[in-house]
Amino acid sequence: MLFGNEFSGLKNLGSGLVVKTSVLVVALLVGASAISSGASASLDAIAFNSNAQSISSGTLKLEASESGTGFTAAISNLAPGDTSTRFVNYTNSGTLAGRALTIQAVDSTTSPTLLTTSATKGLFVTVTRCGGGSWNSSTGACSGTPSVLLVATPITTVISTAQSLVAGALTSGEVVALKFEIVLPDQSETTTNGVLPASSIQNLSALLQFRLREVQRAAVVTNA
Repeated sequence: MLFGNEFSGLKNLGSGLVVKTSVLVVALLVGASAISSGASASLDAIAFNSNAQSISSGTLKLEASESGTGFTAAISNLAPGDTSTRFVNYTNSGTLAGRALTIQAVDSTTSPTLLTTSATKGLFVTVTRCGGGSWNSSTGACSGTPSVLLVATPITTVISTAQSLVAGALTSGEVVALKFEIVLPDQSETTTNGVLPASSIQNLSALLQFRLREVQRAAVVTNA
């Protein structure tokens, strides 16, 4: 019986240790949870403007309107030395000021000819602005102050590289009244027995589009 009693005592002792150990583990877990909750607690405060800040973005727009027939009228049957004039108004119609107005041409024909590929025999263009006034498309007279923005330049050059017209600013609503003088330069050719010479400037065609471009004014920092 001695061994039986001792075994029973050890058994009871083991059960007591298990219970005490379990209680200790639970106590530690509860304590850790309380510490964790305490660590995540914090104060918070906010403030905001009672009147919502209104914000809007501006617009940059450049619109063309023809004075007279403008570019809608075909130029045909040109001979060397001829000049054909077209009048077009460009308006900075957006709310933002623009700047750096440039021009570039595009010939949309499938196979461009000497009219737009030759810097000597092909077409030239001159662009003149009527400042503070408008052009009379019938007489070619400017009611303000005329100023040449682009001197006679080969169309092939205007196609390959954008040319500057106005380097400075264009205010919102500003109108740029332009006169385009398109010239087939003087040159000599001889047609023999009805056969045109090689590399002739005769019987050629082009489909020109003049593209004017402005960029937005310089970015600004405003304080209020």
